[in-house]
Amino acid sequence: MSQPIINENDHILLHLSSKRTYLVKVEKGKSFHTHKGFIQLDDLIGKNYGTRIISNTNTEFIALKPQLRDYIFKSQRKTQITYPKDVALIVMFSGDTHALIPLYAVGVFLSFTLSQVGMVRRWLSKRGPHWRKKIVINGIGAVATAIATAIIASTKFMHGAWIVIVLIPILIMMFRGIHAHYKAVTEQITLDRRGSRPPMPRRNIVIIPISGVNRAVIRAVDYARSRPGEVRAVMVDVDPEHTAKFEMQWAQWGCGVNLVVLPSPYRSILNSLLEYIEGILEKEPDTWVTVVIPEILPARWWQNILHNQRALLLKASLLFKDRVILTDVPFHLTR
Repeated sequence: MSQPIINENDHILLHLSSKRTYLVKVEKGKSFHTHKGFIQLDDLIGKNYGTRIISNTNTEFIALKPQLRDYIFKSQRKTQITYPKDVALIVMFSGDTHALIPLYAVGVFLSFTLSQVGMVRRWLSKRGPHWRKKIVINGIGAVATAIATAIIASTKFMHGAWIVIVLIPILIMMFRGIHAHYKAVTEQITLDRRGSRPPMPRRNIVIIPISGVNRAVIRAVDYARSRPGEVRAVMVDVDPEHTAKFEMQWAQWGCGVNLVVLPSPYRSILNSLLEYIEGILEKEPDTWVTVVIPEILPARWWQNILHNQRALLLKASLLFKDRVILTDVPFHLTR
């Protein structure tokens, strides 16, 4: 198999030694200077990769085909903000801007075609002065750019044009889905002057899930008592001895709030709470349930991983349930 040929504007890797290589763009009429002399780049055009070339100081260089790692480590460094979509194209095309030309050409000519077709539709609907002449001009433009798009897409499909051809239908479907979602949201939340007002709840039951008596829990209890509705503190019994001590403490600090102790034969706190709340919703379909969750907010950000895991699981489980309102009552630590 013959070696590929070096063409004008190609990049080559000039190899001097295992520790010294140079990434060079072959440009006609230019030379490349090193501490070992200079090389006329014209002499490389038309030669095969792997060719040995001598500088003016009789130093031998080897012209190799650069790999992706050579572009990464040898390219000139400049400050540049690169977005994820650009990074994907750079990696896919190995940083070769020439390989991006088919992708660019299809996108540009397709945009021209759509804009010209849009103008034709505008003249047909709005008309106005000289609208027939304008339709002819825009129609010719639409046909010409459509032909160019088809030619580039068919001949350069495997060279990058496929990205635009595949991506545009996906984007159209995504945008249509987003539009349909917003339309459905508007239909569901809009108030109709001829319609009836949404029914008000008959009552509100406030539930405080707790596992002990402390300042954070008492703060949540005080907040719950300030709101209208029946307040219930709910505890899951996983240790009868601990539960007995807790009931004595609650009699002292609970401020008269009713305490509900849920049995948990499998020691599953979260499942017992969810079953209790779902039971209320099922028995009383016109009642709201407000879950007041005491949370500890540490003084250091990294300490958050040590607290509130059970509260996060409870919120994630209740977030999408109808007629359930979640309220966080934070207790801020100072050290």
